[in-house]
Amino acid sequence: MENSFQQPFKERFIKNITIEDFKVVVSGVIVSKNENSFLLDDGTGQITITGLRCKLK
Repeated sequence: MENSFQQPFKERFIKNITIEDFKVVVSGVIVSKNENSFLLDDGTGQITITGLRCKLK
């Protein structure tokens, strides 16, 4: 039986994220944060995460 399940997210380093990537998972260290966003660093680059549905504490 063929496995038709596909993972909805792909694990990526920040430096490898491209415009074609739609659902990605990254992990790293929060460098800075404010009420609506934070800056994440994974050692290969940094990315700003915005539009959260919850407040950062």
